[in-house]
Amino acid sequence: MLACCMLLAACGGEGTSTGDRTVGTSGGPTDAVTADGPPVDNLALSSDVLRLALERPESYRPTEVALTDQSAVIIADLLYDGLTEAVGNRGELRPGLAEAWWHNEDYTVWTFLLDPGADITTASVVSSLLPFASESATIEKSRPGVAARLAAGIRAVSRVDDRTVTIELDGPNAGLPWVLSGLPFSVVGPNGAPTGTYRISSDDAAGLRLTARQTERPSGATPVRPVRIEWQDDREAGYQKLVDGKLDGALVPADRRDDAAAMFPVGPSASVSTRFYVLHLGSARLADPMIRGLIHSALDGGAGAVEDAGQETVVADGLVPNTMAGYRPDPCSSCGGLLSASSTDSPSPPAEQLEVAYSGPDQRAMTMAIVERLQAAGIPAIERRMDPEDLASVIVSGGTDIFSFGWVAAATSSDAILPVLLSAESPANVARIGSAEIDRILAAAAVTADDNDRWDLHHQAHQAALSSGRLLPVAAVRTSLALSSAAGPVVVRADGSIDLEVDG
Repeated sequence: MLACCMLLAACGGEGTSTGDRTVGTSGGPTDAVTADGPPVDNLALSSDVLRLALERPESYRPTEVALTDQSAVIIADLLYDGLTEAVGNRGELRPGLAEAWWHNEDYTVWTFLLDPGADITTASVVSSLLPFASESATIEKSRPGVAARLAAGIRAVSRVDDRTVTIELDGPNAGLPWVLSGLPFSVVGPNGAPTGTYRISSDDAAGLRLTARQTERPSGATPVRPVRIEWQDDREAGYQKLVDGKLDGALVPADRRDDAAAMFPVGPSASVSTRFYVLHLGSARLADPMIRGLIHSALDGGAGAVEDAGQETVVADGLVPNTMAGYRPDPCSSCGGLLSASSTDSPSPPAEQLEVAYSGPDQRAMTMAIVERLQAAGIPAIERRMDPEDLASVIVSGGTDIFSFGWVAAATSSDAILPVLLSAESPANVARIGSAEIDRILAAAAVTADDNDRWDLHHQAHQAALSSGRLLPVAAVRTSLALSSAAGPVVVRADGSIDLEVDG
């Protein structure tokens, strides 16, 4: 359960706005990344530049990014690439820093051949992925790091030669290339140097300027536009500049979402994460399955649309956001009505108050909505705010009844979510689901190469898990980025990052 404790501690972070705070851990912003390229102070005057208003993140490095901080996710994704990437409107899996990959017969050893034009070494790949390996002596405790480590199931990462890296897994995983397309698995160069399409030309109190590194583009490919980011802590001011035509994109204030949806239908669109709550079966107050059914019935359908911390939430129908590869619609349609139809007596609610635990201010409004629903159904409940580390300890000890679980961001497909949440042997199985049927389905999916066939199996496991009522999907958190038509071909991915290398 130690890994579970670490995972939950990693999941409690929230995005913050830092004003003029420096970026990185030991100096100014350009200590965290390598700046090169010509000055681009005149980018605002150019029509072929993507102009955005974002809030300045604490860091640009992928493993230091709070995944609820969309500004950080956008910038980190532009600066850093992984071995694979999900691109375009359909989120297709394509080569990233690796030009090809293959696997052994049982999908436990994968080999990646680096693109010679990627300007990256195998040493950087190994050093970037090694913290996610179970045999690594270093355990990364950064916010997305532990969750990603569990999702990947990596045992060891090894350099074969100057262009080849092998990844050995703890068990079969036919979906590993999809998992590695997630932001936490981005490869970081020496001293934090970017490995992606963009480089930092300047970074100061006013904003960030990114230009594309010089590489040969395929014939007919969309030109890579420079990006000018204006630091704007006041979302209202940034959004008004978008309305006035002075910007191509901006984060939307919570009270302007209806306005933004009408004016800028391009966004906000993609789900950043699914927030769901877990019934703790280690709690004595939840030992009676009828009580669990009563709670589930009170919460069935989600806690309603809640706007909190500048994020828009909508009722979720499962654990996989509907913009993510592998999503299958309405897996929770049969999750309600868990109370036994043969029972003539309605269960009595627990005498003691149920504790709904959460960490981070971005979770408070959702938690309060859940508490109010339980109270309205005659179930005594109270919210409990805890630090992420304390929350993890209480969860492991069984000292809480219902707790927030927000780890779904950073994934690009169901491959990075469902197996680690539902497998009986997984340390991330915080709902303590122990189903031989689910394990059998997941084992079959782990050796199924065809993406759609594998995701169909994930869907079956998903339905079986949700029908138990231990996992209660509550809400999907949507991106808060609005884009004007002048932004051109831009795709907002499932994790909240943006893809600028798409055909118009």
